[in-house]
Amino acid sequence: MKTNMLRSLFVIAATAAALQITAYAGVDSQAKKDTSSTGAIAAVNTANHTVTLKQFLRSRTFHLEDNCAIWIGNKRFATMGELRPGLQVTVTYQNMDGVLVAKAIEQQRKTLTGSIKSMDAAERCLTLEQRKLSHDFKVAGDCQFALQNGKSLNDLKVGQKVTVYYVKDCGLSTAEKIVNPCTSATGKIEAIDALSASVKTKHFMSSKSFSLASDCKVVINGKSDGHLRDLRLGEPVTIDYRDVNGVLIATRIAPSDTANEAAGADLDEYTPDN
Repeated sequence: MKTNMLRSLFVIAATAAALQITAYAGVDSQAKKDTSSTGAIAAVNTANHTVTLKQFLRSRTFHLEDNCAIWIGNKRFATMGELRPGLQVTVTYQNMDGVLVAKAIEQQRKTLTGSIKSMDAAERCLTLEQRKLSHDFKVAGDCQFALQNGKSLNDLKVGQKVTVYYVKDCGLSTAEKIVNPCTSATGKIEAIDALSASVKTKHFMSSKSFSLASDCKVVINGKSDGHLRDLRLGEPVTIDYRDVNGVLIATRIAPSDTANEAAGADLDEYTPDN
């Protein structure tokens, strides 16, 4: 009986020890788990190798590990000296016994899709319209362009539907990449149907029918506030569109403005980089 009691006590002690080890392992595993935090940089201390993030109700200070990866805008290998207050960033870190150790700091990149309302290539300024709201952007000097016809700010046109990848710095939105996923075609207007919101164009012996997107822009006299009724039969136009399984959805209609367009030459289909 005494032997059985000793065995029982041994089993209980072994089980308790195992549970304690598992508990410690769980705490250690939780402490080492990567997590992330987003906010605006409030302070950068290069001497202490720390960055303080200001969030809604609190501030948090992160200690940068030796190999902390820093990504600012299009620059993937930035230095701590390039961090500055006001930048919106996401910090990937580990909580080690209450000390927040940063593994990576990446400037937040957002996206906005809308139609170009106005632009100034000389000042590198761009305004997009989305649901009647205007959004202003400063175009970065190293901004990447994925356009159907061209690779610079000068190749953008009023009324085009684009997606802008941008970052915010002290309230200023800076465009880092601009993508236009549409294909363009030109031809003379053969038919206009206001009831079905569609336009038919003719190029030599072939015709194409386009259904107008709900936010399709009709450009008249350089402004994107035109209407379907402003178009005329026989008028040469350029149409930006998306081909959705054979359904051509127009996002922009504008008078042809080059010799090739006036002749009715179709542009090759373009698929932008991701």
